[in-house]
Amino acid sequence: MGSMIRSPRNKTRIFGFSLHAFLQGYAIILLIVAPLHYSWFLFAYKWQIRGSSREQQNV
Repeated sequence: MGSMIRSPRNKTRIFGFSLHAFLQGYAIILLIVAPLHYSWFLFAYKWQIRGSSREQQNV
């Protein structure tokens, strides 16, 4: 992966490689966190509906 980015300057190559690795890690984190966050939102939404319906039944 590092050999794909070829530049005469060492700094730009390291910067480009680190930026690429950072973006890749960020994408992986998003792929992992997004479904968890979405399922947690659905769970909280269903729980809220469940709680409000119970309150209406009790009253």
